[in-house]
Amino acid sequence: MLPFLALLVLAAPPSVTVGDLPAALRLPMPAGANRPVTVKVSGDPAEVWAAASATDPRRLPLVPAADGWAFNLGDPRLAAAVEGAAQFQVYARYADGRRAESLPIFFEAVPASRPTVTLVRADGARDPVSFGARWVDPATVDRLEFAWRPVGPKGPAVVKTGVTRVDVDAPPAGTTASLPIKGDLRAAWLKAGELEVTDEAGAWLGALRAIPAALDLPGEQARFTVVQRRSEDVPGTHGYVEVHLGDITGGQVAITLRAADGQVFATAQSAKVGDVVHFDLRGQRHVVVVEKLVNMLIGDDHAELTVRRADVAP
Repeated sequence: MLPFLALLVLAAPPSVTVGDLPAALRLPMPAGANRPVTVKVSGDPAEVWAAASATDPRRLPLVPAADGWAFNLGDPRLAAAVEGAAQFQVYARYADGRRAESLPIFFEAVPASRPTVTLVRADGARDPVSFGARWVDPATVDRLEFAWRPVGPKGPAVVKTGVTRVDVDAPPAGTTASLPIKGDLRAAWLKAGELEVTDEAGAWLGALRAIPAALDLPGEQARFTVVQRRSEDVPGTHGYVEVHLGDITGGQVAITLRAADGQVFATAQSAKVGDVVHFDLRGQRHVVVVEKLVNMLIGDDHAELTVRRADVAP
């Protein structure tokens, strides 16, 4: 039987503690300002992010740090994620479905003249862009529209993807500016994987991540390693497809392939060495092959996997 104190430790709920914060916080911070903050999160979370609420799609992902997790209060993406709110929290999600959150962090919103951005699809559907990063099929996008608020001077909006930059000037009051997405700009977006929109001062307005049309690999296939009970991006998908492993036991492991936007591509409950898991990417069939399952006496059990198009020979 476990000692009483050990049982208390096992029963302790997950926790999120945000480090030193300014006594008074104003967002967005001045362009170029930096104010790193460290966050301590118990256990081994699958993801940690800052947002106005746990379900708000606008969010700033935190990055692992030596002392836990970290983010920058001066990051323009944080200001974009919490725009319209008066507080935000840091959230952690665990592989078993549990979630933890920090105490609320209150701030004063600073008025800005940044434009709002709308994505207009080829079928006429309209979606707001100014809420953080989202995944989009570039082939479905017709244009971006920009509308400036009547606050302060109106500088240009800046659209960047890879080495390509386009300045979108503010139109006359009461009208919108439009940037067609076609030709070289669409090709550059697909190649770079992300199209970012900022104002002229660099304040982040949002980003559109390209759902890849096919695997982007230096060769015909790629081998990669995933530790049990963890997730890794599938090579060549620009972070759109990830693979999650369960426990490696008895020469078998549960595998889930899912998209960054939540779509589940495939699951295999008892994959063994040599088994193949199929998934479709923009209509093209691909496979993940279990090459090796490793149980360690010391260290992390892991799987060695290969990804390739289904029509490519092993």
